[in-house]
Amino acid sequence: MKKYKLFVDELGTSHPSNIALQPYYILMGCIIDDTYQDEIKIHADQIKFKYWGHTNVVLHSADMANDSNAFMIFSGNPTSKANFQKDLLMFMNQLKVGLTVCVVDKQAISVKGWNEKKIVEYTARSVMESFLAKVKANSPSNGKMIFEISKGFKDRIYLETFNYLISPNFSRSDTDYSFRDVQSLLTSINFVTKLSHDIETQISDILSYAAKCKVLKDTGKRTFTPGSYESEIVKILENKLIKTPPSISAAKKIYFDKIRSFEIVT
Repeated sequence: MKKYKLFVDELGTSHPSNIALQPYYILMGCIIDDTYQDEIKIHADQIKFKYWGHTNVVLHSADMANDSNAFMIFSGNPTSKANFQKDLLMFMNQLKVGLTVCVVDKQAISVKGWNEKKIVEYTARSVMESFLAKVKANSPSNGKMIFEISKGFKDRIYLETFNYLISPNFSRSDTDYSFRDVQSLLTSINFVTKLSHDIETQISDILSYAAKCKVLKDTGKRTFTPGSYESEIVKILENKLIKTPPSISAAKKIYFDKIRSFEIVT
């Protein structure tokens, strides 16, 4: 039986304000096969040791962009930074992960009267239901969800969404989900602190930045130089988005069709 883990990361503020500085709110779902976790950590640690001499480094997109915290070693050293980005991109490109992303265009939803609770509820349902469909499509399998602790009300919404999915109240007339079926597919939801420093959460953070770059590129708001870090990380993101396999049974295709790999809410 396959066992999957969903690592969730957010980018931007979920409050429908501050649109000028943060026009998008992104919820990233990074799905990893449980048997692959050790291999991911080993490869990431090799990169960290190469540049820092130890592995107690958190790969954080904001720090990488600003050469802050651990990444101060690259300040004024563009060659070393370019080499690090090349190694990181190679590592990210080789990852065996599947992605489901929900992006909220805050300018667009502001006219709909969405508040922060509505934004968090919608994005949670989008990512968590897509994970459920992914697990079901690859059955026999089950899955766990891992969230980084956030504001209390967000964690409450994530937990309520999980409880809804495994309850008899959740039904989809277009699939054969059953109450018992979902309970066997989704086994747990866990909340971890930022101090856990899971490499999977760090990967989700990097890919959240990639999702932001993709939206900016696709909407024509930004252009990225071919071969640049941003250009390449967008390609990696697009390659990791969950896709329906070309050869698949009709029974499993039903569930792949329910996966929202890159949903933009406008």
